[in-house]
Amino acid sequence: MAENSLPCYFGFYGKDTPLNEMINILTKKYAIETKLEYTSGVFINDSDEKYLVLAIPDIYNLNIVTSTGFQVPIDGPIPDTSIIVNGNPVRYNIYYSSSRINPGPMNIVCNLSR
Repeated sequence: MAENSLPCYFGFYGKDTPLNEMINILTKKYAIETKLEYTSGVFINDSDEKYLVLAIPDIYNLNIVTSTGFQVPIDGPIPDTSIIVNGNPVRYNIYYSSSRINPGPMNIVCNLSR
């Protein structure tokens, strides 16, 4: 599998959502193709009780996350989480926003490096 075709996954979840449940939902709904310097997408948060969750392939470093030009403080990572991509296990790091995200659309841009 080509490393540049590994997707990033994004979603909004409550702090108490079990990691396995979160990954199962993330991989079905919010895959975004990863590009070396950035990956982005527009997502809708439907609750003021949820946090942004990011799953980034562990071959990348997450430098900064922004939304409409403003930095989104991020905690983590939870390292070495295995996600199946095209039938193969791939190691991901899971990141969370430091605080809850306001409801509504969010244009997420992640700056990645190696």
